[in-house]
Amino acid sequence: MCNIPAVFTATAGVQALLAMAVALAGALASRTGGKIFHPTRPPAATGLAVGPAVLLLTVLVSLDSGAFTVIQHTIPLKATLWNGTMVLWSNALVHLLAAVLAGHLLDRGWCRGTLAVGSALLLGACTLLGLEHPSGAGLIPILYVAGVSFYSVGLVYYPAATGRPGITALVYAVAGWLGSAAGIGVAEGANQVPPVALVAAAAVIYSALCLRPCGGGRLLVGLLAAGAMLWFTEGQSVKPSDQLSLGRATYISEGCIHCHSAFVRPHVPGDVLRWGPGSESAPAALGEPPLPGNRRQGPDLARVGNRRSPEWQRLHLQDPRAFNPDSRMPSYAHLFAPGNPRGAALVAYLSQSGAATSPARADLLADWQPARAESISPAQSRSLFLALCANCHGETGRGDGPLAHRLHTLPLDLTRLPAPEEAALGGERRLARVIKFGLPGSPMAGHEWLNDRQVNGLVRYLGSLRPPARSTRQGED
Repeated sequence: MCNIPAVFTATAGVQALLAMAVALAGALASRTGGKIFHPTRPPAATGLAVGPAVLLLTVLVSLDSGAFTVIQHTIPLKATLWNGTMVLWSNALVHLLAAVLAGHLLDRGWCRGTLAVGSALLLGACTLLGLEHPSGAGLIPILYVAGVSFYSVGLVYYPAATGRPGITALVYAVAGWLGSAAGIGVAEGANQVPPVALVAAAAVIYSALCLRPCGGGRLLVGLLAAGAMLWFTEGQSVKPSDQLSLGRATYISEGCIHCHSAFVRPHVPGDVLRWGPGSESAPAALGEPPLPGNRRQGPDLARVGNRRSPEWQRLHLQDPRAFNPDSRMPSYAHLFAPGNPRGAALVAYLSQSGAATSPARADLLADWQPARAESISPAQSRSLFLALCANCHGETGRGDGPLAHRLHTLPLDLTRLPAPEEAALGGERRLARVIKFGLPGSPMAGHEWLNDRQVNGLVRYLGSLRPPARSTRQGED
């Protein structure tokens, strides 16, 4: 149900209410149908002992979380899986069919078979995600979506079939929390689920599903494989200092210095207002090599960490013209190919540049407001909105632009902004500051190059997006 487009694009509050309603309906339905399970002990109901089952489910949640992390941070994959009405309906249909098939297998007593199918589908999806140019890339959405449904049905069925609340708590505490955290940690920054993690996961799955029970033998084999996976990934993970070094090296090797300066001239008020507190000469000269830059095709990057969020940086590096159609910046999507750590390292390097100056920048901007009341024409304002804002906020301002679902937080619905007469004093000035300088820490970036007339025009255009107020006087509608 969550893949139905109207639900997928709803606000977080609406989604939460729908989830509660569905859960309540399921709870009521289960109470009217009598007892579903009559197990005497876990193996009798599922054929799996508790220890191997919990370990197996933890690994499956980890694979799911790792694959999800890779997809979320890879724009083409994210667009393939979650962008567009037809894609969402297809996902909903695949989820439904896979879940019904999994339920049918479970009704026939094939708990191991159901989890084995889910494991194979997830392992296949994760394997394709790790290939730089997978010939079967079109299979990734099907394998991933179907795999999630198969193992999720098993994840719900196993603790329910045992009839023991303590096992339910154990499964969701260990598999749900620890498994999810482990999967994200393994894949984050690597743009893939590491091959050794897939091998170790396959070993755990095999030991849990295929080896004959022999005391704690299956559990021991699985624990050893899981331990090897965590040990290797911990040793292979990029340390923050190493990542920043790699990011700086990428900044140099990709030629960023040729178009961006990294030195805010302290005695130039316009530079300080746009880019942040002025730079000091000595630290800028001590780098090896020094990177102040001597030309500026694009904005200064010395303080970019207090103006742009890591999420914005990542998306902008991959597709600059999605944010500004007139941008001269080339795409650096190749840095974010699966298995290439340089893209994440460059984002980390840029995000720490000047991040500590955020309070000083906030003080600089606290009293800023457009100097003049004049604005560009409504037609020019609309054109500017469509060029700079519609990709995230949508052409009608409802937060449904092409980039909206590539962001972790949906853009604001601009049609719900309070009317000027309802807003607190200075509301329009604050809105002008957001347009000009963005919201630090969020994907909402500033447009520092806009002049006051353009900012005023956008503020007034946003006011026109609100639906007309309905009169409450008798006789009027």
